[in-house]
Amino acid sequence: MEGDPITELSTPALVVDVDVVKRNAQRMISRCEALGVQLRPHMKTHKTLECGDIMTGGSRRCVVVSTLAEASFYADHGFDDILPSLRRRGLSLPVYVQQSLIGSCHAEDVAVRVLTRVIGHCPHRNQLLVDCGFAALSHDGGRKLPSGYAVIEGHPDLKLLSMSQEHGMVETITGELDYSKYPLGTLLTLVPYHSCATAMMHGVYHVHSGGRLVGKWFPTRGW
Repeated sequence: MEGDPITELSTPALVVDVDVVKRNAQRMISRCEALGVQLRPHMKTHKTLECGDIMTGGSRRCVVVSTLAEASFYADHGFDDILPSLRRRGLSLPVYVQQSLIGSCHAEDVAVRVLTRVIGHCPHRNQLLVDCGFAALSHDGGRKLPSGYAVIEGHPDLKLLSMSQEHGMVETITGELDYSKYPLGTLLTLVPYHSCATAMMHGVYHVHSGGRLVGKWFPTRGW
């Protein structure tokens, strides 16, 4: 419910920091205005009306989409000057780890997280079992990060080593796990390598400000 902390959500859950999204969008809007160029943001990551409004500054004009379903969705809701693109041109918000690695943003600009919980201890493998598999994160970016398939926020010593459809295996990058630090039910926060792929795994985005829920965004789907 609105006002509840995001820590109360059932997991796995995709959460979006709306303050970061607004800051990123306003930075790009201001930059383009200063340069005298038309900003044309890409809708393909989020596929929502709410984020579309933020990214266009409320104008609902000049956007890029990836599919005909997206084009129809935005046109049906009053968006104009919609450009289909098959080559991922344009600005996509929220940004993600992949972009921070190439220097196009900073870690604090990444607005998306996936929440997961520890649901098992596997001392014979020196691993934790979590309730986030590739169906909640995607396999994109696998083995491109020292921390595996995602950055585990606040735990630089942990690595998301592998995933099945519904579960993930977490281990230490070096040394032995101290299981007393991760009792069953411990909440871990994953920063996805590629938010576009991760967002496609979720039918609802839990939007928060300062860690408290302010609403839900429901993306369009289809091609």
